[in-house]
Amino acid sequence: MDDLALDRLIADTLVEDYDWDEEQAEEAVAAWRDSGGEGGWDAAAIAETIHRATEEDD
Repeated sequence: MDDLALDRLIADTLVEDYDWDEEQAEEAVAAWRDSGGEGGWDAAAIAETIHRATEEDD
C-alpha cells in the first residue's frame, strides 16, 4: 500500500467510524502527514490518533 492509499483509507475511517465530514477528514490526514505523522500501516489506529488529537484541541 502506498502513502496515498493509506491516507485515503485513514480519511474514510474518520468519516465512517467517527462521523467526520469528508473534507475535514482529508485536511486532518494531510496535516497529520505534513507533521511527519508516523504510525505504521494501521489505518484504524492512525484515524483514532487523529480523532483523539482533535478532541484535545477543542
